[in-house]
Amino acid sequence: MAYRVLEVTLHSARDLKNVNFISRMEVYAVATISGDPLTRQCTPPDPYGGRHPAWNATLRFTVPPTAASAAGCLHCK
Repeated sequence: MAYRVLEVTLHSARDLKNVNFISRMEVYAVATISGDPLTRQCTPPDPYGGRHPAWNATLRFTVPPTAASAAGCLHCK
């Protein structure tokens, strides 16, 4: 049985809390499958978006055959 690829496109975020008062925030998103740190992937940071970042980034996760039929969660931060 072959591995499958899960593609997730992260477009943008809105109204994030400003945690950097000196300069503009360079925000990126982090995604994992079921919280597994081995599956951790990040978008490139958006240096211009500040509280409203836009990435339009596609992350590709390789899913083994044993996990393809199991229930799981995609976590984005």
